[in-house]
Amino acid sequence: MSTFAWMFVEGLHIYRMLTEMRNINSGHMRFYYVVGWGIPAVITGLAVGLDPQGFGNPDFCWLSVHDTLIWSFAGPITVLVTINTVIFVMAAKASCGRRQRSLEKTGIVSVLRNAFI
Repeated sequence: MSTFAWMFVEGLHIYRMLTEMRNINSGHMRFYYVVGWGIPAVITGLAVGLDPQGFGNPDFCWLSVHDTLIWSFAGPITVLVTINTVIFVMAAKASCGRRQRSLEKTGIVSVLRNAFI
């Protein structure tokens, strides 16, 4: 679960790098650590605390797909993948908009328009 949380943190960081004018690579990263490690640990701790027998059997340690405890794993991952998709689209739009503005500043777009007219 923390892998998906870190994927969310990375997507959020990339979006912030594209949209904010200041350098966000320096400074405190506590928020990222809490989201990447803390939230998955809390969710897993609550799931284990509420149903200690739900995690695995004598052969292996995993969630049973026949138990509702699987949603303590699949639910947050589904939410994170959905949010990551939205952040990806927003970052792509921000990146394309930024490139369009820089091309307009240099006059390349107007030169190309005049060339094809």
